[in-house]
Formats: sequence, structure tokens, C-alpha cells
Amino acid sequence: MKRKITGFLLLLGLSLVLALWGCAAKPEEQAVSGSFVESEVPTPRLVYTARDGGKMRDLYYIPLSEELADMCREALDDPQKEKVEPMETVQLFQVELDKDQSFTVFETLSGSRFFSAGAVSGIKADEAAEALLNWAEKATGEPCNAQLQDFKAAVSAKLLRNGEELWSARTPEELDRLSALLDAYQGSTVSNFDNYDYTLCCTLEDGTELSLYLSSDEGYIFVPPFRYYKLPQESPLRDYGWLQVFGWEEWPEEKDYTSAGAALRDAMDQAEAEKENIAARYKDKTVSWTEVDYAKETAFLHDESYQTTDKEIVDHLLRGMILVEMAEERGLAATEDEIEDLLDNTRRAYEIPEGKEMIDAYCQGLKLSFEEYLELLRSQAYETISMQKMRDQMAKELCEKYDIEYEKDRLPEKVETELEAVLDALVDEHSSDIEYFLER
Repeated sequence: MKRKITGFLLLLGLSLVLALWGCAAKPEEQAVSGSFVESEVPTPRLVYTARDGGKMRDLYYIPLSEELADMCREALDDPQKEKVEPMETVQLFQVELDKDQSFTVFETLSGSRFFSAGAVSGIKADEAAEALLNWAEKATGEPCNAQLQDFKAAVSAKLLRNGEELWSARTPEELDRLSALLDAYQGSTVSNFDNYDYTLCCTLEDGTELSLYLSSDEGYIFVPPFRYYKLPQESPLRDYGWLQVFGWEEWPEEKDYTSAGAALRDAMDQAEAEKENIAARYKDKTVSWTEVDYAKETAFLHDESYQTTDKEIVDHLLRGMILVEMAEERGLAATEDEIEDLLDNTRRAYEIPEGKEMIDAYCQGLKLSFEEYLELLRSQAYETISMQKMRDQMAKELCEKYDIEYEKDRLPEKVETELEAVLDALVDEHSSDIEYFLER
């Protein structure tokens, strides 16, 4: 998979959106049934990401019945509620009871379901979550209960790409290899990764047909409409697991997927072909010289006096990787809803004159169209939002340390100073996991 440019570009894009969002007027709400348009469906409602051929299509809003909304409120307010830790879970969807109260519905690998609301890590509410699943299935016409283990009961399977059959399995040996690989996957929260370029169609003994989507260049699979799974980062199967199942030495030649900006496409293609392109490695992740050079270019666009060394930029990118890792470990990683909010806010900001002028000027500097800018924004949003959420959490903890009320945009100077010192120290603290290749 092509490496993503992280850090400078998205931080600027995010700041543009946040600066302009206050000026953008929200459309008036109208009471209608399920819709892809947020303003058309009032609360209480269920929000989920609709899919089309494995690719993310849009957020879909479904009005909930008051009876079902009351069931959810009771589950959240029950004094006898049992809290659980959301370990190894699949995020299902977001529920908005009103403008102030919303929560996410999760499912564990064992099938238990629970809510995550505010600071509460998890509240078991299987009955309400099951009712919400049934409601989503009824409203969308999509089966919502297919899980990964269901695919292990397949009596035949075939792999498709763009409608073309590339592989099929009917022997017990072939199906056993498929089942063994599926056993290695773990539940995952919603991923912004939507480049699922293969469809695996499985047929069960009773004739039921199930499909999941997988990618040739990432350890993710997606079971529509809700469930995401991933191979652990340390798993050796990430590189050759599916190739082993299909009996291939390498993946068939794939079409050239569009990425943002012709110059960026050329640079990334060249980078992938050059072994010496690696500037640093952190665990199983790498920082490329393409990223370093691109970071210089994008930083220079909004600050002509900007100057720094290669090592400083590499450390900045490494720090971002570490923050994302910390966010994932603490359950603060970006959700699909947050990514979509960022994109929606960007689109709304672009509809007002001030926003359009600022974004157009930035895109012109990068030789990107607005649609290419949104594409690049999406590809980097997971890392950027996760980094920001982790930074905010660290700021909150410092405020608690000094018994200061936390205000995200108004941190006291001593908190801001100490926070920057903590962030600056992250690379040194993880130096045993870092290897530099700073000679070009």
C-alpha cells in the first residue's frame, strides 16, 4: 500500500476546517425517514456507514422509534448496569438520543454487545443492542448479523476482483487454509481504510451466500455493513497469509488507483521503487524520504521562513506514529464518524466565500483539486485525529495534575509548556524501537 503522508498537511487542513466551521451555517432539519443527509433525520436516530462494493459510500441516518430509544436510555441509566472493558471489539454504529447524548454500540469477539458512552468504557446492554441491530437490518434491508466465524463454515468459496473470478475453493484442504487464516484475525474498530479491492464470496451448506471484502496490501477485512477485522501488527501472516490460502506467489497485477495530485502520485510511485527511500524505521513502520520532502514542501507553503533539518522532520513524523500507537492502546483512535465529521465540515467550510478562498489557495500551492484534497484529507484523517485526541488527553491529565479546569483551546502556559516537553521527549523514550537511515 502506498505510504501515507502524515503530519503537516492534515494539521493544516484540520486547522482550516476548525477555523471556518463556526462561519458555516447548518441546514435546517426536516422530519423524514432514513437518509444519507444528516439534516433530514432528527434524533433519536441510528447512524452508520453505508457501503457499496466494499467502499465507503456515506453515513446513513435512520430515525429510531421512541420505544427503542427508551430501551437504550434505560440500559444506560440502569443502576445495576455491568461495566465491561471494550477489548478486541468491532464497532457497530453510533446512536444519538438527542443533541447532547450519544454513544457507540460495540460487539465483542464472543458476540456480547455493549455501549460506550462518554467516559464510561462499556455498559453491557445486549437486549438494546440486539434491538438496534434488528432495527438497522429492517431499515436498510442489509443482513447485520453475519460474523467472521460464519465464513469458516463455507463449503465453497471464490475470490472476485471487479467481477472477475480469480480463485475458487471446493476441496477440504483449500477451505481449511481459509479457515485457519480467519482464525488469526482480531476484531477492530471502524477503519478509515476503504481500499478493499477483492471480494471473497462464501457459500454455506444450506445455500446461504456471504461476502467479505479484503485488501491485498493491508491486514484488514470488512464484513458489511458493520464489522471490521485486522491481523495483529506482529503477525507474520500480514505479508503472505492470503497468498498462502490462494496458492499464489504474488498478487495479480492491480489497476492503478487514483491518489491525490499528479506530482504526489509520481513521487510515491518512485518512492516505492527505491529501497533506499527509508529515512527511519519505528517497529514495523517506516518514514520515507518522500514524506520528509513532502513535509518540507507543505510547511513552506504556509510559512516562507520555515527551515528545519531532515532529522527534525523525521523525529516529528516518528512522534506522530508514537502518538497514534498510544491513542490506539488507550482506546482513543479516530472513529469513522469523526473522520466523516472532518470531511463534512471541510465541505461546509468550502461553501462559504472565506473558506473557499483559503482552501483554494492551499490546493493551488499543492496542485490539487478540491476533490483530490478531500481524498488526501481522508487518507490521513485517521492518524491526524488520533494524534490530536491523544494530545488532548495528555493535556487533560496535566490539568488534573495542577487541579486546573481543562479548556481545550485555552491551556495555561505552564500546562502548554510541560505538554510540549512531554511530546518532545517521546522519540527519545522510544529510541530503542527506532532506527535511522539519514544518509541519502
